[in-house]
Amino acid sequence: MGQRLVEVARADFDGDGCEDILLFEYCYATQGTLGYGNILLLSRKTSDGLFEIVSP
Repeated sequence: MGQRLVEVARADFDGDGCEDILLFEYCYATQGTLGYGNILLLSRKTSDGLFEIVSP
């Protein structure tokens, strides 16, 4: 399996004052035809914290 992450935009999407990252994720089989895409939003709770995936 392979995975590709493409950064679409960085902004404060949820209005909490901390940067968020909007990503396009593409996962694929390296030896076949399976492939799918998804949108991810990464956010952090503090300005120096780690980014975490935001669940819908």
